[in-house]
Amino acid sequence: MRGPGDQPAAPGWLLDELTTAGRENLDPAHVARYDEKEDADAAAEVELLVRLGLDRRSRVVDLGSGTGQLTLAVAPRCGRVVAVDVSRVMLERLRTKVAASGLQNIDIVEAGS
Repeated sequence: MRGPGDQPAAPGWLLDELTTAGRENLDPAHVARYDEKEDADAAAEVELLVRLGLDRRSRVVDLGSGTGQLTLAVAPRCGRVVAVDVSRVMLERLRTKVAASGLQNIDIVEAGS
């Protein structure tokens, strides 16, 4: 019997994102080097979004934000960004980068199953 506040069991078909995330997303040493190894060309993605109508009124949800390459690139061009990732390690790196950037329109959410 479940008590108050207990979460119901996840359905068997639901992917456990954390266990399938991979070492590069969960290991602090790998995450520290992530941006050097992976260039998402966020500037090009932001320019595409601008051509599609992104402006200061826009809200962006960056699912699988990782270390925030897109999050940090798009934040100056929109009203708010919600960066969502399953990896606590990636999000800690993003929090550090956001603090250094001075941007105030970014929310960081750890989510996934």
